[in-house]
Amino acid sequence: MPKAVFRMLGTPHWRMLLQLAFVNLSVLILVWVSLDASYRQYEDRAAVTSRNTNRLVSQSIAGDINYIDLALRSAADEVERLQATGRAMGAVEMDGFLTRLHSRLPMADSLRMTNAHGDVVAGSGGVGVGMVSASSDRDYFIRLRDDPTAELVISQPVLGRISGKWVVIFARRLALADGGFGGIVFAPVTVEWFEKKFNDLEVGAKGTVVMRGDASREFDLLARFPHAGYVGQTKVSATFRATIAANPQGGTYQAVAGADNIRRTFSYRPIANYPLITLVGLATEDYFVVREIAAAGDQAGAAAV
Repeated sequence: MPKAVFRMLGTPHWRMLLQLAFVNLSVLILVWVSLDASYRQYEDRAAVTSRNTNRLVSQSIAGDINYIDLALRSAADEVERLQATGRAMGAVEMDGFLTRLHSRLPMADSLRMTNAHGDVVAGSGGVGVGMVSASSDRDYFIRLRDDPTAELVISQPVLGRISGKWVVIFARRLALADGGFGGIVFAPVTVEWFEKKFNDLEVGAKGTVVMRGDASREFDLLARFPHAGYVGQTKVSATFRATIAANPQGGTYQAVAGADNIRRTFSYRPIANYPLITLVGLATEDYFVVREIAAAGDQAGAAAV
Protein backbone atom coordinates (compact mmCIF):
# COMPACT_ATOMS: atom_id res chain seq x y z
CA MET A 1 0.00 0.00 0.00
CA PRO A 2 2.69 2.59 0.87
CA LYS A 3 4.49 1.83 -2.42
CA ALA A 4 1.30 2.50 -4.35
CA VAL A 5 0.87 5.83 -2.54
CA PHE A 6 4.45 6.84 -3.31
CA ARG A 7 3.99 5.89 -6.96
CA MET A 8 0.80 7.96 -7.13
CA LEU A 9 2.47 10.97 -5.50
CA GLY A 10 5.31 10.65 -7.95
CA THR A 11 3.10 11.27 -10.96
CA PRO A 12 3.37 14.70 -12.63
CA HIS A 13 -0.21 15.58 -11.65
CA TRP A 14 0.33 14.99 -7.93
CA ARG A 15 3.79 16.62 -7.97
CA MET A 16 2.15 19.76 -9.38
CA LEU A 17 -0.57 19.70 -6.69
CA LEU A 18 2.02 19.25 -3.92
CA GLN A 19 4.12 22.10 -5.30
CA LEU A 20 1.03 24.34 -5.47
CA ALA A 21 0.10 23.42 -1.89
CA PHE A 22 3.63 24.21 -0.74
CA VAL A 23 3.57 27.58 -2.52
CA ASN A 24 0.19 28.44 -0.99
CA LEU A 25 1.35 27.44 2.48
CA SER A 26 4.54 29.50 2.09
CA VAL A 27 2.58 32.55 0.96
CA LEU A 28 0.13 32.21 3.86
CA ILE A 29 2.97 31.92 6.35
CA LEU A 30 4.62 35.04 4.92
CA VAL A 31 1.29 36.91 5.05
CA TRP A 32 0.70 36.04 8.70
CA VAL A 33 4.27 36.87 9.66
CA SER A 34 3.86 40.22 7.94
CA LEU A 35 0.49 40.82 9.62
CA ASP A 36 1.92 39.90 13.01
CA ALA A 37 4.80 42.32 12.52
CA SER A 38 2.34 45.00 11.38
CA TYR A 39 0.13 44.34 14.41
CA ARG A 40 3.06 44.68 16.79
CA GLN A 41 4.13 47.86 15.04
CA TYR A 42 0.66 49.36 15.47
CA GLU A 43 0.64 48.26 19.12
CA ASP A 44 3.95 50.04 19.68
CA ARG A 45 2.64 53.18 18.00
CA ALA A 46 -0.53 53.07 20.09
CA ALA A 47 1.52 52.77 23.29
CA VAL A 48 3.66 55.77 22.33
CA THR A 49 0.61 57.82 21.29
CA SER A 50 -1.27 57.03 24.50
CA ARG A 51 1.76 57.96 26.63
CA ASN A 52 2.28 61.26 24.80
CA THR A 53 -1.42 62.15 24.96
CA ASN A 54 -1.55 61.24 28.64
CA ARG A 55 1.43 63.48 29.36
CA LEU A 56 -0.49 66.42 27.87
CA VAL A 57 -3.63 65.55 29.83
CA SER A 58 -1.76 65.22 33.11
CA GLN A 59 0.14 68.47 32.63
CA SER A 60 -3.03 70.36 31.68
CA ILE A 61 -4.92 69.19 34.77
CA ALA A 62 -1.90 69.83 37.00
CA GLY A 63 -1.80 73.39 35.63
CA ASP A 64 -5.49 73.91 36.46
CA ILE A 65 -4.99 72.61 40.00
CA ASN A 66 -1.94 74.83 40.49
CA TYR A 67 -3.99 77.91 39.54
CA ILE A 68 -6.81 76.87 41.87
CA ASP A 69 -4.41 76.30 44.75
CA LEU A 70 -2.76 79.67 44.18
CA ALA A 71 -6.20 81.32 44.40
CA LEU A 72 -7.03 79.42 47.60
CA ARG A 73 -3.71 80.45 49.15
CA SER A 74 -4.35 84.06 48.14
CA ALA A 75 -7.78 83.95 49.78
CA ALA A 76 -6.29 82.51 52.98
CA ASP A 77 -3.67 85.28 52.98
CA GLU A 78 -6.40 87.90 52.52
CA VAL A 79 -8.33 86.49 55.46
CA GLU A 80 -5.20 86.71 57.56
CA ARG A 81 -4.70 90.33 56.46
CA LEU A 82 -8.29 91.25 57.32
CA GLN A 83 -8.00 89.67 60.75
CA ALA A 84 -4.84 91.64 61.43
CA THR A 85 -6.88 94.82 60.94
CA GLY A 86 -9.59 93.60 63.31
CA ARG A 87 -12.20 92.80 60.68
CA ALA A 88 -14.23 89.57 60.56
CA MET A 89 -13.50 86.75 58.11
CA GLY A 90 -16.92 87.16 56.52
CA ALA A 91 -16.48 90.84 55.78
CA VAL A 92 -18.03 92.22 52.61
CA GLU A 93 -14.51 92.75 51.24
CA MET A 94 -14.11 88.98 50.86
CA ASP A 95 -17.01 88.74 48.40
CA GLY A 96 -15.28 91.20 46.08
CA PHE A 97 -11.90 89.60 46.59
CA LEU A 98 -13.21 86.10 45.82
CA THR A 99 -15.11 87.43 42.81
CA ARG A 100 -11.90 88.91 41.35
CA LEU A 101 -10.01 85.67 41.97
CA HIS A 102 -12.79 83.62 40.41
CA SER A 103 -12.69 85.70 37.24
CA ARG A 104 -9.21 84.29 36.63
CA LEU A 105 -10.28 80.67 37.19
CA PRO A 106 -12.43 79.50 34.27
CA MET A 107 -12.23 75.91 35.53
CA ALA A 108 -13.86 76.71 38.90
CA ASP A 109 -17.63 76.94 39.28
CA SER A 110 -17.15 79.46 42.11
CA LEU A 111 -14.96 80.38 45.08
CA ARG A 112 -16.51 80.22 48.53
CA MET A 113 -15.52 80.54 52.15
CA THR A 114 -17.07 79.00 55.26
CA ASN A 115 -16.85 79.71 58.96
CA ALA A 116 -15.78 77.13 61.53
CA HIS A 117 -19.29 75.64 61.51
CA GLY A 118 -19.21 75.01 57.77
CA ASP A 119 -21.67 77.75 56.79
CA VAL A 120 -20.84 79.71 53.63
CA VAL A 121 -20.12 83.30 54.71
CA ALA A 122 -18.53 84.73 51.56
CA GLY A 123 -18.32 83.82 47.91
CA SER A 124 -17.68 85.00 44.37
CA GLY A 125 -20.74 86.94 43.30
CA GLY A 126 -21.78 87.36 46.92
CA VAL A 127 -23.79 85.10 49.20
CA GLY A 128 -27.35 85.33 47.93
CA VAL A 129 -30.60 84.12 49.44
CA GLY A 130 -30.60 80.33 49.62
CA MET A 131 -26.89 80.12 48.91
CA VAL A 132 -25.78 79.53 52.50
CA SER A 133 -25.21 75.80 52.91
CA ALA A 134 -23.48 73.81 55.62
CA SER A 135 -20.35 71.83 54.66
CA SER A 136 -19.63 70.50 58.14
CA ASP A 137 -20.53 66.91 57.22
CA ARG A 138 -18.34 66.79 54.11
CA ASP A 139 -15.17 64.71 54.28
CA TYR A 140 -12.95 67.50 53.01
CA PHE A 141 -14.28 69.92 55.67
CA ILE A 142 -13.80 67.37 58.47
CA ARG A 143 -10.25 66.62 57.38
CA LEU A 144 -9.26 70.28 57.27
CA ARG A 145 -10.99 70.97 60.57
CA ASP A 146 -9.31 68.06 62.39
CA ASP A 147 -5.83 68.27 60.87
CA PRO A 148 -4.00 71.61 61.34
CA THR A 149 -1.18 70.34 59.08
CA ALA A 150 -3.46 69.53 56.13
CA GLU A 151 -2.75 71.52 52.99
CA LEU A 152 -4.69 71.29 49.73
CA VAL A 153 -7.48 68.73 50.04
CA ILE A 154 -9.13 67.27 46.94
CA SER A 155 -12.51 65.70 47.57
CA GLN A 156 -14.14 62.72 46.00
CA PRO A 157 -16.90 63.69 43.54
CA VAL A 158 -19.87 65.12 45.45
CA LEU A 159 -23.23 66.49 44.42
CA GLY A 160 -23.06 70.23 45.04
CA ARG A 161 -25.78 71.41 47.40
CA ILE A 162 -25.88 74.86 45.85
CA SER A 163 -25.15 74.06 42.19
CA GLY A 164 -26.80 70.63 42.00
CA LYS A 165 -23.87 69.46 39.83
CA TRP A 166 -21.32 66.70 40.32
CA VAL A 167 -18.19 68.51 41.44
CA VAL A 168 -14.71 67.88 42.79
CA ILE A 169 -13.90 70.23 45.67
CA PHE A 170 -10.45 71.79 46.10
CA ALA A 171 -10.15 73.25 49.59
CA ARG A 172 -7.72 74.81 52.09
CA ARG A 173 -7.91 75.50 55.80
CA LEU A 174 -8.46 78.97 57.21
CA ALA A 175 -6.84 79.82 60.53
CA LEU A 176 -8.03 82.26 63.16
CA ALA A 177 -5.69 84.89 64.58
CA ASP A 178 -4.92 82.56 67.51
CA GLY A 179 -4.15 79.65 65.16
CA GLY A 180 -7.46 77.87 65.71
CA PHE A 181 -9.69 76.55 62.97
CA GLY A 182 -11.64 79.32 61.27
CA GLY A 183 -13.27 77.50 58.36
CA ILE A 184 -12.26 76.67 54.80
CA VAL A 185 -11.98 78.32 51.40
CA PHE A 186 -12.93 76.07 48.51
CA ALA A 187 -13.40 75.88 44.75
CA PRO A 188 -15.87 73.42 43.19
CA VAL A 189 -14.86 72.18 39.73
CA THR A 190 -17.54 70.31 37.80
CA VAL A 191 -16.90 66.80 36.53
CA GLU A 192 -18.20 68.15 33.21
CA TRP A 193 -15.25 70.56 33.03
CA PHE A 194 -12.75 67.70 32.99
CA GLU A 195 -14.79 65.63 30.54
CA LYS A 196 -14.98 68.57 28.13
CA LYS A 197 -11.18 68.87 28.28
CA PHE A 198 -10.93 65.16 27.45
CA ASN A 199 -13.34 65.58 24.55
CA ASP A 200 -10.83 67.82 22.75
CA LEU A 201 -8.23 65.04 22.56
CA GLU A 202 -7.66 62.81 19.53
CA VAL A 203 -8.03 59.30 20.99
CA GLY A 204 -10.01 57.60 18.24
CA ALA A 205 -13.70 56.76 17.93
CA LYS A 206 -13.56 54.25 20.79
CA GLY A 207 -10.71 55.70 22.82
CA THR A 208 -11.15 56.85 26.39
CA VAL A 209 -9.62 59.33 28.84
CA VAL A 210 -10.06 58.82 32.59
CA MET A 211 -9.15 60.65 35.78
CA ARG A 212 -9.13 58.72 39.05
CA GLY A 213 -7.83 59.09 42.54
CA ASP A 214 -4.65 57.14 43.26
CA ALA A 215 -4.32 54.09 45.52
CA SER A 216 -4.63 56.25 48.64
CA ARG A 217 -8.16 57.15 47.46
CA GLU A 218 -9.05 53.62 46.31
CA PHE A 219 -8.91 54.79 42.69
CA ASP A 220 -12.22 56.67 42.89
CA LEU A 221 -13.50 57.74 39.46
CA LEU A 222 -13.56 61.53 39.09
CA ALA A 223 -14.20 61.93 35.36
CA ARG A 224 -14.35 59.82 32.22
CA PHE A 225 -14.73 60.45 28.51
CA PRO A 226 -16.95 59.17 27.09
CA HIS A 227 -19.09 59.61 30.20
CA ALA A 228 -20.18 56.27 31.65
CA GLY A 229 -22.19 57.37 34.68
CA TYR A 230 -19.96 55.76 37.31
CA VAL A 231 -18.72 58.92 39.05
CA GLY A 232 -17.18 58.14 42.42
CA GLN A 233 -17.05 54.35 42.04
CA THR A 234 -13.90 52.56 43.21
CA LYS A 235 -14.36 49.21 41.48
CA VAL A 236 -11.23 48.34 39.48
CA SER A 237 -9.73 45.01 38.46
CA ALA A 238 -7.05 43.19 40.43
CA THR A 239 -4.80 43.53 37.36
CA PHE A 240 -5.26 47.31 37.41
CA ARG A 241 -4.33 47.51 41.10
CA ALA A 242 -1.32 45.22 40.68
CA THR A 243 -0.07 47.11 37.62
CA ILE A 244 -0.15 50.49 39.32
CA ALA A 245 1.22 49.10 42.60
CA ALA A 246 4.20 47.70 40.69
CA ASN A 247 4.98 51.04 39.03
CA PRO A 248 3.01 53.97 40.51
CA GLN A 249 5.00 56.54 38.50
CA GLY A 250 3.44 55.48 35.21
CA GLY A 251 3.26 52.70 32.66
CA THR A 252 1.44 51.09 29.75
CA TYR A 253 -0.68 47.95 29.63
CA GLN A 254 -3.48 46.30 27.65
CA ALA A 255 -6.86 45.44 29.09
CA VAL A 256 -10.55 45.13 28.36
CA ALA A 257 -12.28 48.07 30.08
CA GLY A 258 -15.10 47.04 32.37
CA ALA A 259 -17.21 50.11 31.54
CA ASP A 260 -17.77 49.15 27.89
CA ASN A 261 -15.95 45.83 27.30
CA ILE A 262 -13.57 47.32 24.71
CA ARG A 263 -9.94 46.20 24.53
CA ARG A 264 -7.50 49.11 24.70
CA THR A 265 -3.87 50.01 25.12
CA PHE A 266 -3.75 52.13 28.30
CA SER A 267 -1.12 54.51 29.58
CA TYR A 268 -1.36 55.93 33.09
CA ARG A 269 0.58 58.52 35.07
CA PRO A 270 0.20 60.55 38.27
CA ILE A 271 -0.92 64.19 38.10
CA ALA A 272 2.14 66.00 39.49
CA ASN A 273 2.29 65.45 43.26
CA TYR A 274 -1.48 65.29 43.69
CA PRO A 275 -3.27 62.04 44.72
CA LEU A 276 -4.72 61.67 41.23
CA ILE A 277 -3.91 59.72 38.08
CA THR A 278 -4.91 59.99 34.44
CA LEU A 279 -5.35 57.17 31.95
CA VAL A 280 -5.56 57.31 28.17
CA GLY A 281 -6.80 54.22 26.35
CA LEU A 282 -6.66 53.66 22.58
CA ALA A 283 -9.03 50.98 21.28
CA THR A 284 -7.41 48.09 19.40
CA GLU A 285 -10.01 48.23 16.64
CA ASP A 286 -9.28 51.93 16.11
CA TYR A 287 -5.57 51.50 15.43
CA PHE A 288 -5.65 48.07 13.76
CA VAL A 289 -8.78 47.38 11.73
CA VAL A 290 -9.65 43.69 11.62
CA ARG A 291 -11.31 43.87 8.22
CA GLU A 292 -8.02 45.08 6.72
CA ILE A 293 -6.35 41.90 7.97
CA ALA A 294 -9.07 39.80 6.37
CA ALA A 295 -8.81 41.72 3.11
CA ALA A 296 -5.03 41.28 3.04
CA GLY A 297 -5.41 37.57 3.67
CA ASP A 298 -8.02 37.19 0.92
CA GLN A 299 -5.82 39.02 -1.59
CA ALA A 300 -2.83 36.87 -0.70
CA GLY A 301 -4.88 33.68 -1.04
CA ALA A 302 -6.27 34.75 -4.39
CA ALA A 303 -2.80 35.56 -5.68
CA ALA A 304 -1.46 32.18 -4.54
CA VAL A 305 -4.29 30.24 -6.19
